[in-house]
Amino acid sequence: MKKLLACQKSRVQRELELAFTIKPICIYFRFFKDLKHTDDFIGRTFLSLKEIQPQGGPGTLILHSHTAKNKSGNIWVHLSMKGQEEGKISLTTKMDQSILLFKALVMYEAKKGNPNCQHNWDAEMSVVAKELLTRHTAYYGIDETYQAAVHLSVLFDYHKIFGVQPRRFSQFLDHIINASGRKLLSVALSQSGASDSPGDWVDKVLGALQGLLTEVYDILCNHLILMDVTTTSGVQSLTEWTQVMAKLYQLDGLVAKLPVDRRSLKSALELTIQTSVEKWYGMTSENASQISAVSTLKTVSESCLTLCETIQSSIRPAVKKEADVDYLVCYTVSLDKLLSPAVMKCLKDCDYKDVELANTLYGIYLNIKHMCDVAKLAEGNGLQDIELFSYQRWFKKVVQVWLTVALARCKEKISKAVQVDQIASVTDGVGYSSSLVDTSGFLYQVVEFWNNLGWSCPEETYTFMIELVNYISEAALYYVEQIYTRVSNQSLLDNNTGKFTVTTQLCTILNNMECMQQKLLSQTSTNVPSLLKELNLQTSIERLQREKGICDQAKKHVENILDSAANDIEHKITIVSKQLGEQFIPTISRFISDIVNEAEGAKTEQILNPLEEYLNTNLKTLSSSLLFSVFRNLLEYIWMATVNALSKSVSTL
Repeated sequence: MKKLLACQKSRVQRELELAFTIKPICIYFRFFKDLKHTDDFIGRTFLSLKEIQPQGGPGTLILHSHTAKNKSGNIWVHLSMKGQEEGKISLTTKMDQSILLFKALVMYEAKKGNPNCQHNWDAEMSVVAKELLTRHTAYYGIDETYQAAVHLSVLFDYHKIFGVQPRRFSQFLDHIINASGRKLLSVALSQSGASDSPGDWVDKVLGALQGLLTEVYDILCNHLILMDVTTTSGVQSLTEWTQVMAKLYQLDGLVAKLPVDRRSLKSALELTIQTSVEKWYGMTSENASQISAVSTLKTVSESCLTLCETIQSSIRPAVKKEADVDYLVCYTVSLDKLLSPAVMKCLKDCDYKDVELANTLYGIYLNIKHMCDVAKLAEGNGLQDIELFSYQRWFKKVVQVWLTVALARCKEKISKAVQVDQIASVTDGVGYSSSLVDTSGFLYQVVEFWNNLGWSCPEETYTFMIELVNYISEAALYYVEQIYTRVSNQSLLDNNTGKFTVTTQLCTILNNMECMQQKLLSQTSTNVPSLLKELNLQTSIERLQREKGICDQAKKHVENILDSAANDIEHKITIVSKQLGEQFIPTISRFISDIVNEAEGAKTEQILNPLEEYLNTNLKTLSSSLLFSVFRNLLEYIWMATVNALSKSVSTL
């Protein structure tokens, strides 16, 4: 029995010493169990330390069973406490007690704020916990530097459990990297044999600092995967971890133990960015690998562009401010090693003449172009020789396919637009129909493609621009042919009278043709803007002048193509106008015949009124429905038709 009691005493003593060492107290007691009852049980009791007298004394505590309400027993203990004089308390003891207290508070506060141990603990203590820490540090005279070192080492132990936010580490590091903190870390180890040395806890702090630096480096090597940097919170997290790393690099003792390529903050951050980009690119490519190679590349390039824009707008300024590292340069250099070979291999392996593939490649081209446009904001900082800036050389052979596809699709859209056109003014006071509006939009899409292409080589720009203008002219002529077919298929005779009657639909078709002609003219006399002015071709021509001095030649060539197409349309309008004027001849001839055969003595007004009413009705329709330039030319053909009809009638008398 004595041996059993001794074992029990040893265990309980260890537990009490572990529980009550917040202050330097020693607990001595004797432990006996009431053996009056034969059945043993496990129970518990509560003892307030306030009840323990400094000189010690016996006491009986009731031990209650936690399994059966009707069971209880008594234990008799003898407790005494022995303290130390404050002047004799070593720094090691003070720091050990501080570490134990802070650990206990951290465990309590972290679990209270994170019942599921989620990695988002703010490391913010409650008011009660802060007051307890304040009283403890004041009681032992622990300054802010020592206190920060203690807190830092404890928080790092719990970081992987609760994910302590980086700004808490920054706050403690601010105290450690000041003058007294540097002295503490540099001198502490040399004083390890002194009676009042910091002791083993300094080793713990140094180990925590080294561990924190390794942890921060690993986090930054994976930050594009761990953090959503497209959000404000993600950028803030990246900025805060960068701040922590920058502060750790101010501790020379830590930096000296690092590999050579990581001994400067700039080189270390550049390595983390490079590593993170490689891991992120690999994950992005793997996630998109279930689709075809070209489509995968397009998806990846879209993600790269989005990230590039985010870097320029928010990440780059933040990292530049904290560590003087240009994140955009590091990202572009790293991405160049990954994306450039993938794009060149894709263009080499795929059949870019396929229409669908050509469209996908155009999307890839635009993504890369926009990325390079953003990256060039940092040009001059190590980006002069990257392969990514040669992207136009890769896509040169595909441009001709893109132009051909753009023209073919434009023609398809024009055919559908003409088919569904109701040949009516789109709004009141406008003399053209929906097909003209749609076709103008289609032509603008073709030239928008050109503007987005942004080709840089002057000689190639000149070649592509001429082809583009040819395609636009061809598409415009195609529209006129399609709308002209609507005229040729339309009956121009009134079903009731058999007379030719001008309709608003006929006028609308003529207006459509006239507007398309005016759009192609390099110099237009109407309020209709020309393609040369609207489609930004002048900018390309001016760039040719600056770089190669061939502005006049290019401008003349473009104007000749557009004017030639406009002349072709004018010729088509002339044909329709002549046909329209000729439609008047049979009807006018019948009116004149009726006038000639009218009985003698009839009044002149009665004889001429039908002809006047017929001409007035049609001319009013033409005047109100046609554009002025069309009406003016058409009036000439109508007058000529009327004169010819009169001449033929008079010659038969």
